[in-house]
Amino acid sequence: LGDVYKRQILDSATGQIKFSETYNSTVGDDIKFSDSNIIALEKAISNISNEIGIKILEAIYPFVIESIDGENIVIGIGGDIIKVGDIYNLIQYGDKMIDSYTKESLGRKEKIVGQVKIASVTSKMSYGKIIKNSIDNIESIFQPKTFIIRSKPQLQEKNDMKNKHEQKRKEKNKNVDDLW
Repeated sequence: LGDVYKRQILDSATGQIKFSETYNSTVGDDIKFSDSNIIALEKAISNISNEIGIKILEAIYPFVIESIDGENIVIGIGGDIIKVGDIYNLIQYGDKMIDSYTKESLGRKEKIVGQVKIASVTSKMSYGKIIKNSIDNIESIFQPKTFIIRSKPQLQEKNDMKNKHEQKRKEKNKNVDDLW
């Protein structure tokens, strides 16, 4: 199952677009052939609404890293939003960007500097570990609101999974070769 949806969220006071994105996803991953039409539809709607809700939340209120201690981080969001084991892109904020025509804020430049794996989640915070990092001694440059995490784009997740499977296949072949 797959479909495309285009939605925008506007600030009613200013008319400024706060979020605009096309949603395109395959929703059939947990839908079983044996599911009735109603159950399959309920699962699809639940999956879509959860994914869209998190995308909107991430876009308007990014998941801010509140502290860094070595490779351990604390993220200022918890509850049902983030799940243990999830992997996010570690983003470093750059300069603020202003629209040259409207003079409205476009947000800030973002640079992917690594990846974070979620280790535990409480009602208000999440704890993670930096598993990839391109910044030496990231702790020394940390300041509040300079780093966030974002969900990895679907294409990146697919490529990561493909690379992981390819690596496992190579390891198996090597083990078989070693046995001969």
